[in-house]
Amino acid sequence: RRQRQMCIRDRLKVVVSQPMYFPWIGIFEQMLLADVFVHYDDVQYPQGRSFISRVKIAKSPDTMWLTVPIKKQDKVNISQTTIDYSQSWQAKHLKSFAHFYAKAPFREDALQLVEDVFRFKDADLASLNIRAVEAVAKYFSIKTKTLRSSSLATLGASSDRLINIVKATGGSQYVTGHGAKKYLQHEQLEENGISVEYMNYENKAYPQWDNTFISHMSILDLIAYKGHSGIECIVSKTIHWREFING
Repeated sequence: RRQRQMCIRDRLKVVVSQPMYFPWIGIFEQMLLADVFVHYDDVQYPQGRSFISRVKIAKSPDTMWLTVPIKKQDKVNISQTTIDYSQSWQAKHLKSFAHFYAKAPFREDALQLVEDVFRFKDADLASLNIRAVEAVAKYFSIKTKTLRSSSLATLGASSDRLINIVKATGGSQYVTGHGAKKYLQHEQLEENGISVEYMNYENKAYPQWDNTFISHMSILDLIAYKGHSGIECIVSKTIHWREFING
């Protein structure tokens, strides 16, 4: 039994996530739990609206979408998706954020972080999003190892690809968000020696504009209101996939 407990503790936890634009707190909860966080940058950019290129901010009861404009391209990977700088979208995002969070106590922290990310003017969406995610991780002193899936040269699709990515990192436990429930072949991962855990999100509240709480906002919302102490809200854990599926 002791040997089994040691084995469980020693499992290398891997998260594989498409790079999103200043995403919600849940992504950073996954990152904090992981030993290796893989930016899934070489998968097709999703058709229609997605959090890959947009995120929501709030000033209760109002919310607003911030969207990164991209040049029209058919069936390209996220890392090949070109940002359209012919529009002054960066200035608009900063102006909108400054307006919505004018009275937030740590507004300047969030604005400075965004300005630092924008300064590099990344050509593709994956690079911008990865830079944003890793800048936020650094702000919160999250030191999880990160890498791009494109650097691993793994093959396959869907669950097969995820298995190959986790194995390539030396991992034996895969931690995922709720969207994977629709497609993930859980038994297949287990047959390959990979246990599967789903996030059990707490959505821990913190005071916003008028002491209400609107969840699933950009991580910038947490930074604006809580500053570095926002790490206290990054607390969600995981549950086994069978408990999640049957719950």
